[in-house]
Amino acid sequence: MASEVHLVVNGPIELTAAAMDRLDELERSWSRFIPESEISRLNASPGRPVEVGADTILLLEKMVEGWQMSNGHFNPTILPALIDEGYSTSIDDPDRRTILPGSTTRTGRADQILIDRPGGIAWLPAGTGIDPGGIGKGLAADIVANELVVAGAEGVMVNIGGDLRVVGRPGHGEWTVAVEDPLQANTAMLTFAINQGGVATSSTLSRTWGSGNQERHHLIDPALGRSADTDLTAVTVIAPTAWQAEVEATTTLLLGRVDGLARLVDRGLDGMLIGAGGQVAVTPGLEAHEPTPA
Repeated sequence: MASEVHLVVNGPIELTAAAMDRLDELERSWSRFIPESEISRLNASPGRPVEVGADTILLLEKMVEGWQMSNGHFNPTILPALIDEGYSTSIDDPDRRTILPGSTTRTGRADQILIDRPGGIAWLPAGTGIDPGGIGKGLAADIVANELVVAGAEGVMVNIGGDLRVVGRPGHGEWTVAVEDPLQANTAMLTFAINQGGVATSSTLSRTWGSGNQERHHLIDPALGRSADTDLTAVTVIAPTAWQAEVEATTTLLLGRVDGLARLVDRGLDGMLIGAGGQVAVTPGLEAHEPTPA
């Protein structure tokens, strides 16, 4: 998942190793940079049925749900555009590349992904490919956190590259989340407590590369098929689950400061929006935590 993993488990020590094994399993199923992964097999056969496991069925279902609840702003079928923009190679391993069929050229509609849960089969729309990206990290955090509690943990925090899920209670005190300043590493802009739920950050600075004489980033505007032109640099959202937080953070970033903040308020979600110049906007529920201007 090309991300640092941070686990806190209030429970038997052996659960931590089990959690890391589970995350490795999800990575092997969902990475678009692993040729034998289930996602790579789907991407290699758009328009045709592919056998996949229960984890991938769940991921595809959440992709469709995310597309629906964001009115298409979150769209996992942007992979062809992402590769056209220059993001075809893993940032962790330059020998790993995403290679799509020559016929895969367009962004589609996620609600056209066909899923047969009982049969363990899925189809991508013809001509499209999917990128699990942030929703994969968020859902992986959700899955592992819930499974650890079922396995006996009293509380769990799973953080995968800034997409995190909290379930249950910590060993002492309360779960505390610090949101890093995207323009100044190792500096917290916001710190808040969370009892349950998910937190995710979407940023135009987390995956960047040069293309010609321009800098590109991985947040693709599905309507334009290229790196989004937004007045926001980063968005952090708190939601019931990490996958939902990821979808909402991506959607907010694409909508921009005014419409994005209004959407969060309308949906009863809390979040922080950071502009390209460092300007900060927060939802009412986080106003008490808003950083004081220097």
